[in-house]
Amino acid sequence: MKWLLTNGNLVTGDSILENTNLVINEDKIESIEKESNINEFENIFDAKGCYVLPGFIDLHCHGGRGSDVMDGNQEALSTISRFHAEGGTAYFLATTASDSLENLLNVLQVLRTNKNETSDGAKILGAHLEGPYFAQKKHGCHLPEFVRTPSEDETSLLLEYKDVIRSITIAPEIQGALRLIKRFSENGIVVSLGHTECSYDEALSAVEMGARHVTHLYCAMSGIIKNGISRKGGLIETALLEDRLTAEIIADGIHVPSELIRLAVKAKGIDKICVVTDAMRGAGMQDGIYTFGSLRGQEAIVKDKMAVVKEGTGLASSVFKMNEMFCHMFKNFGYSYTDLARMFSYNPACILSMQDKIGSIELGKMASFTILNHEHEVEATIVQGKLVYSRKAAFSKY
Repeated sequence: MKWLLTNGNLVTGDSILENTNLVINEDKIESIEKESNINEFENIFDAKGCYVLPGFIDLHCHGGRGSDVMDGNQEALSTISRFHAEGGTAYFLATTASDSLENLLNVLQVLRTNKNETSDGAKILGAHLEGPYFAQKKHGCHLPEFVRTPSEDETSLLLEYKDVIRSITIAPEIQGALRLIKRFSENGIVVSLGHTECSYDEALSAVEMGARHVTHLYCAMSGIIKNGISRKGGLIETALLEDRLTAEIIADGIHVPSELIRLAVKAKGIDKICVVTDAMRGAGMQDGIYTFGSLRGQEAIVKDKMAVVKEGTGLASSVFKMNEMFCHMFKNFGYSYTDLARMFSYNPACILSMQDKIGSIELGKMASFTILNHEHEVEATIVQGKLVYSRKAAFSKY
């Protein structure tokens, strides 16, 4: 079926095409036109002058609206998908928390079973295993009893789900990490460095083994390491210096101050940074106490758009949606729409080696769009030709 998306300001490549139409054929972009004969189409979506961006891709998302990926069931995944579609997310990686091998394998099996199901929200591209292979002192809001070093048997069992696992976060200095990094990267899985006390040299060794990404830059990782009168770099310095590494940032205005975001973008360039929500189950909920990870996980107090562990010693992920972070980056940093389209869509697609299918508005690519009004509210989210969220019923004729 063909349909028409009309009157949109298309954010494409390095320019914005004003009042431009898209012809969609099934799930792909068939043509980009300044003028179209609307009588040829039975279904029309009028963007009414809003910005049409390539659908946002969130590489690090745990949950939302009371559900978490670690709940390990289809209902939770559907709830998370629908909630984040409201924030403009078209695709995301269902992100786990450090837990027992049994529970992790259960979640991976649920994801495998449901990965091809038709979604009424954002589409799950696979799993991001955040943990359990961390430095003990950098477990963050993950339960420390589940943080461990890898074993050959456990690695082999996890790799039976290499069709589901798209990325994994590993601390490179722990015992067995370098071999683990090599095995996962050889199986086409993006290895990300994080939750670590590693030195610059240890991080570089991980890069040589295949690590290519950094999990939530500046958070739960080493900076300058001082030992007596000597100093050496940590993962932060490695991430900023090493061109083989991309990095993700939680741009909620809480996790990372503005000067550090500016530093990261200046050092890495627009093409090496992506924005993630790292959202937990308390996102979209009223203030209260929610667990990070499974229902038996670390308890966090959600108040005034912040999630903090009960002891008050650190943050417990975010409670933001992607469009809220987009608004923060636009209003407080002045990045252009085309730059933000890279950080929210194209760069994460490149990190997953999916830029030939998603991440930008081009002929033949998937018809996945985030439609924002001039206040950066999401008017609609379209995933592979399907309208999965509309803010106002009257907005859409489709």
